[in-house]
Amino acid sequence: MLVAIVVLLTVLVAANMLLTWGMLRRLKALQEQVDAGAGTPVENGLHPGDPAPDFSALTAEGATLTRDQVVHGETALVFLSPHCEACETHLPQVREMGSGAVAVVDGTPEESAHLVEGLRGQIAVLFAPRTSTDMLERYQVNAYPSSYVVGADGRIAASHVGLDELLPTRA
Repeated sequence: MLVAIVVLLTVLVAANMLLTWGMLRRLKALQEQVDAGAGTPVENGLHPGDPAPDFSALTAEGATLTRDQVVHGETALVFLSPHCEACETHLPQVREMGSGAVAVVDGTPEESAHLVEGLRGQIAVLFAPRTSTDMLERYQVNAYPSSYVVGADGRIAASHVGLDELLPTRA
């Protein structure tokens, strides 16, 4: 019996070592690709000129708003997540965007309270959690924070992952 336990533990340790070795090789290969500049940057799926998809999302009060009710003229849709540190870092800049922007949060009002508290009254906030709406899929949001500028013609005028490129043009 003791021999069987020792053999089993030896096999488990060997399997663990092999898996760890394989994972380290894969990480090294990925790091070499990044160092060589071969990594593909993350980008949103919609591009300038694409029609801005229709959507519906909830306000903090529970009202449902659609794209036509929210987008007037050129409007920045800023996509945030309650689990995103960079989103919290950019909150002062998002707040400065004022009425020309709408924050769209991938979360419920309860789980996002810490994120949107400083935006209320400064910028419109909508809640579009992936679990209950398809807005983020329609806009093909792949990273946070990210944003789209919807032009007066209802088409995507600009697309950004991160906010650094967007913020100077909206100030």
